[in-house]
Amino acid sequence: MTAQSENPYAPAHAILLLDTEHSGIVPFINELTGEATLPEDVPLPRMKMGVNGVDLDLSVVAAPLQSDLLGFALATSPLRGTLEPAVARHRAHLRILAAPAEPFAVQRALMAATARLASRDDVTAVLLPHQEALTTDVMYVGEAMQRPALTWFRTNAAGQGDGTSIAFTRGMWALGGTDVVLQGVPWTPAEAFSALRAAVATALEAERPPREGDTLEVSGVPHTLETGVDPIDGRPVLRLVAAG
Repeated sequence: MTAQSENPYAPAHAILLLDTEHSGIVPFINELTGEATLPEDVPLPRMKMGVNGVDLDLSVVAAPLQSDLLGFALATSPLRGTLEPAVARHRAHLRILAAPAEPFAVQRALMAATARLASRDDVTAVLLPHQEALTTDVMYVGEAMQRPALTWFRTNAAGQGDGTSIAFTRGMWALGGTDVVLQGVPWTPAEAFSALRAAVATALEAERPPREGDTLEVSGVPHTLETGVDPIDGRPVLRLVAAG
């Protein structure tokens, strides 16, 4: 098994958990190109290729992923019940690492390659270390098809015990921005989650990551972004404050 402590501030990348053993990357390269140009029995563990103008480094490890971040992402995922058996049964993993480039170009290329490969029958889950997120292969592919920007960041939400909720993003740094927090809203966690996620996705679709002083419309209400501190882990964030 490979032991890794993933750094969420490492370059944008994805790790696909596989439920069958693989010793070579060739089947996945052929999947991406759509052509069986390379013999699949070649035990080549790593290869680089360009996707949408961005260089991707793909590598396969014939062992389950053992990672501190995998455990954290599983424990905090709203899909934990579905993901636990997927993580338990995986036997190998595939890493897709993007070379430094314009952030939105990186996200589009990473998303395209990840969604294409996540459609394979042997993929059980998708880990996005720069978002501290673990999701199912089906969920990732569905979001990539329906609203691609939703795959570029993660949103979590929770109740605060006083009838209000907090929602926050992770992974915005990889797009050249800062994570966003919506706190103290009189909504359920599900409502706060949906409202923040939609507002941030709309901003990213205009290829403008949230910045201090920007205004985002959250559930029809204008909110201003102000600098703040994440109440969960103390990192710098942008707080959404209702205008007026």
